[in-house]
Amino acid sequence: MRRVLRWLQRVFQAVALAGVILLGGLLPACAMVPPGDAAPPTTTAISGGPPTPREQALAHARASQGRLLMLGSTLYSAVLLGGFLLLGGTRLLARYTAPLAWGWGVTAVVLGLGVTASLLMLPLDYYAGFVFPHAYGLSNQSPGQWFRDYGVGEAVNTALGLPLTLGFYWLLRRAPRTWWLWTAGASVPLTIVLMLVGPLFIAPLFNTFTPLKDTALRDRILAMAHAQGIPAHDVFEMDASRQSRAANAYVIGFGPTHRIVLYDTLLENFTPDEVQYILAHEMGHYKLHHVAWGIVLSVLGTLVGGWALSAAGGALLRRWGGWLGVHTLGDPVAYPVLLALGMALSLLATPLGAAVSRTMEWQADRFAARIDPDHAAGISAFHKLARLNVAEENPPTWAVELYGTHPSLAQRIAYLQGLEHTRAH
Repeated sequence: MRRVLRWLQRVFQAVALAGVILLGGLLPACAMVPPGDAAPPTTTAISGGPPTPREQALAHARASQGRLLMLGSTLYSAVLLGGFLLLGGTRLLARYTAPLAWGWGVTAVVLGLGVTASLLMLPLDYYAGFVFPHAYGLSNQSPGQWFRDYGVGEAVNTALGLPLTLGFYWLLRRAPRTWWLWTAGASVPLTIVLMLVGPLFIAPLFNTFTPLKDTALRDRILAMAHAQGIPAHDVFEMDASRQSRAANAYVIGFGPTHRIVLYDTLLENFTPDEVQYILAHEMGHYKLHHVAWGIVLSVLGTLVGGWALSAAGGALLRRWGGWLGVHTLGDPVAYPVLLALGMALSLLATPLGAAVSRTMEWQADRFAARIDPDHAAGISAFHKLARLNVAEENPPTWAVELYGTHPSLAQRIAYLQGLEHTRAH
């Protein structure tokens, strides 16, 4: 009888695993069928007026399907992680890591689960990152280029994530009751270090940054930056077109790594007045100390999230730890349990984080409108962003409130139109 039960368990595990993999393939295939002639026509003359009905339909189709893809990816990740826990994955990990020293056990668990998860998620990641953008004319990459960037990204995540995870586990073992306090404190210098090294060492792995060739525009941007007390010494152009036709710009870095960056797609399709308005918004983030506020809020989030993770993890192990084969959160095989709890807490916190982000974006919009009164350039820039990014100008309110990091483009355009109307009267 015992052998029969073991055989049935193995059959069930095999069927469940096949179902999980099949689910990962069917979700995007069913949800992501693009409309015929989906790709917008490529043109060097992007209009700054409202999108045409066809452009609105394409943007709505892309946004709707993108939301399904995001939901499918979340569900697939949850099924993979939940299935691993429910099918006795932690007990299997405990068996194989028992002979290993603590540090090697953590490394084996993190790398083993990381590689397995990457392989299982690869079809969905490829669809979301390559096939889907190509369907709407957004991606310029070949399959080889996409896999190259994907591999580099995974390598960077591993190189950064493994030492951080080892440090996290060290805190779990040394301070099992107060590790979340120490983690929050350690997040401050770690965030600052990443902000320092990111622009200099990580971003160039994916793109080439060169000084802006248009000297007139460069001088114009630097004059605006210096007038706002921003210590920028140069403006860089990024070859974003090697990946996508989407346009953007940003002010990034901290201290000596501070830099202003323009996508080459922005320079190709936007007028100097529109570029200046977009950068006025980005400079607003700097002047309003949003980077510093982001660090403060990140520390608070780490503090609250760590406490919740500690409380929920402790309660879960007290009730189910024996069945899972996990006795403490500091046990290397508790890693998938921590991942599952972290995923759940992250989903719960998403609306709050999105609301904070939207508030900062509104503040930067108001700053831009104040220092650059060419509101017509801002309106046309927002319309062009919608066109180039195949983005909905007026997405559903629930989507904005649930996970939108920016106000809708329709709201931002209406704000500038109101300022124009007030000026006219």
